[in-house]
Amino acid sequence: MFRRDNIWFGTILGLLMPVITFLIVEVLKKDFQIQGKSHLIYILGLALNLILVRLYYGKGKELTARGIMAMTFICAFAIFIYKLNS
Repeated sequence: MFRRDNIWFGTILGLLMPVITFLIVEVLKKDFQIQGKSHLIYILGLALNLILVRLYYGKGKELTARGIMAMTFICAFAIFIYKLNS
């Protein structure tokens, strides 16, 4: 997992956790009443990305870490826009 140092690999890893979090929230919305607190679960998914960034910077894989960080910021901005519109 730590062998590649590629910005595209980091982009894919950076999108993986927010997409999984989004799918979990959408499934849970049907079963539970989490409409008011869904943004907190999204933020948790983004925080998990920061753990990946820390791991990859620690291993010296800066390009992969930059890809993860870029997707984290883009997803955070998308969540912000989503919460403004709802």
